[in-house]
Amino acid sequence: MADAEAVNPFDLNKPTTPDSSSSNLVKGIVSANTPGNAETFLDAAPEVDLSLLKEVAPQDSMLLLGLKITLSVVSVLSVFSVIFFSSQLTDRFDFVRTVADFPSVTKDLVASNNEIVDLKTDLNFYKYLKAKAYFDEFSYFGDTYLQSYEILRSQTSEEAAKETARKNMEETKPAIAKAFMAAREQLIPDLEAKISNPKLVEGSSETLLFVNQLKNKFNEKATELSSNNEPEAVRQMKNYSQSAKIVGNGELRTTVLAADFNAMDDKQLYEFIKKINSLIVNDLSVMQKIKDKRIKWSDVMNEIQLRTIAVDKHYDEKLYQEIGGIRYTSYDFDGETSRISITGETKKTGTTNFSLIAELIDELNRSNLFGNASMNSFSKSGSLEEGYTANLKLDLDLKEE
Repeated sequence: MADAEAVNPFDLNKPTTPDSSSSNLVKGIVSANTPGNAETFLDAAPEVDLSLLKEVAPQDSMLLLGLKITLSVVSVLSVFSVIFFSSQLTDRFDFVRTVADFPSVTKDLVASNNEIVDLKTDLNFYKYLKAKAYFDEFSYFGDTYLQSYEILRSQTSEEAAKETARKNMEETKPAIAKAFMAAREQLIPDLEAKISNPKLVEGSSETLLFVNQLKNKFNEKATELSSNNEPEAVRQMKNYSQSAKIVGNGELRTTVLAADFNAMDDKQLYEFIKKINSLIVNDLSVMQKIKDKRIKWSDVMNEIQLRTIAVDKHYDEKLYQEIGGIRYTSYDFDGETSRISITGETKKTGTTNFSLIAELIDELNRSNLFGNASMNSFSKSGSLEEGYTANLKLDLDLKEE
């Protein structure tokens, strides 16, 4: 039986009294976590006397001061330049330009260009009015020359008429030359002037700009007089309208400037006058165009008569019933083809009707007015005792001059 007071062997190794070193360590830990006056390891930070900094300043530098002033001036000028050029080249900052009361270069340039266009258009207006007047004189004297030349070269004109025509041509030629040279002088300068505003010629050219401006001015002047029925107003309105027709007429200007008037012979001058009249518009040129389209039937009939007499010497003696010959019953003309048709008959006591018609065709083809004369069919009737009658139907071309 065990002893009641027996001791556990493990209890024999436990210390009965606390260890002094362990106790001190625990106390130290506890005291560190316990609020109170903590023990510091570093001394307190030194205090800085800020008043000492007030006496410290950078040394004065003239270079630094100059840089500051320069930078300020450049900044101000940059801002002013932006505002100035923006107000000059655009519509922005208009209020600044208005307040500062300085002009806009762009707007002044536009106004100057518009003024150039207006002044040049006014100058062109009076130049072309003068040119129109000289062309009217040219057509007036030229009309006399054309008529005289046609008489002179006509195969049916009498010698006295040709002599008068030759004299008229010599008398009118100096007047034609004078009017032509005066009109030419007005057409030599260019219509346009140099401008620096691209918006005015946008989508076109300077030449077209001034041509349109001048045409518009003539048309406006004519419109202003359109409601006025007084003779002078009507004449002026027509003059303005006709003047507008020669504005921008490149073919007219080229023809006039390239012409050597003094080197032209009679035929060349005749053709030149007709050429100019076809390019301008006035009362005489309009009449000339009408006359050019008309057939000179008197010349045509005279030419047919002369060619017929060359074959039938009794043609104009009205002896057809007695001795026969050639007789015409009708004439027809096709304006689209310029072809003449002649109907009639021939009467011969022998059998030479066909030969007579063949001679007539050859004679007509020798004429300067006719060509391609022909007869498509031939028939005759009669007897040797009473004579033979043949139907006549001729077709021939009227030559263009």
